[in-house]
Amino acid sequence: PNLLLQDQDRMTPLDILYESELRLMELDQRLTLSLTPLRTSHEPPFTVVLRRSDYPSSSVYTWGDASNYALGHGGNPKPQLHPKLLLSLSSLSLHSLAISAYHSIAVTAEGRVYSWGLGESGKLGFPCDVATVPTLVKDLESRFVVDVAVTDVHSAVITDRGKLLMCGDGQYGKLGEKTPGRPSFRIVSFFKSLVCVKVALSPAHSCVVTEDNRLYTFGKGAKGQLGTGLFNNEFIPQLVALNVDIRGVDCSSSLTAVST
Repeated sequence: PNLLLQDQDRMTPLDILYESELRLMELDQRLTLSLTPLRTSHEPPFTVVLRRSDYPSSSVYTWGDASNYALGHGGNPKPQLHPKLLLSLSSLSLHSLAISAYHSIAVTAEGRVYSWGLGESGKLGFPCDVATVPTLVKDLESRFVVDVAVTDVHSAVITDRGKLLMCGDGQYGKLGEKTPGRPSFRIVSFFKSLVCVKVALSPAHSCVVTEDNRLYTFGKGAKGQLGTGLFNNEFIPQLVALNVDIRGVDCSSSLTAVST
């Protein structure tokens, strides 16, 4: 880490530490050194900054079928038979990664979103037939994304403020609205006043858990996978009668599961 001291009056580090009230916090083995308001008899205020990356640099390796460009290594469609470093993400600190057979999405520690692969139905989050390398989703630059989920046909993200945004194919109502699809990430209007904390997707339906521990499902219900007691397709999120503390949720095209 680099220690940066700034003081026009050339105070020594001991002077600074003596006259400033320091709070030292250790979170997940990450150090943050901060100061209370730094107005002293000296002008202007000085700053002490201990710089240490909150997230270490990350590396992503992909391999396998490259025909849909979901590996992110460029335009070569030949299978990648060995793990290969995804160079375009090597300078970033990653928070999470979600992949499907047709596209992939990465979220950085700074809350930015990169997607690549086939863009059919708009599932990359921007109008594009194909992105052969990770590409910044510019429509999400003003938001801080903390979670992501994808299927072969649609995508979803949750922001630090609990907003759910989705894009891609809207068949059966799995985008939470009656729409054939969305070419870019948009807030699901039903959840505008709610705080979303978890999202799980299947090619047929979607599941969302809110901060008040409620589970909502929407999309195809032909196999009973929505948990509503009916076999209907639902274009508006439906509350599932489940009075438990939900820790996790997952789903496939024909079933749904939660863990407590």
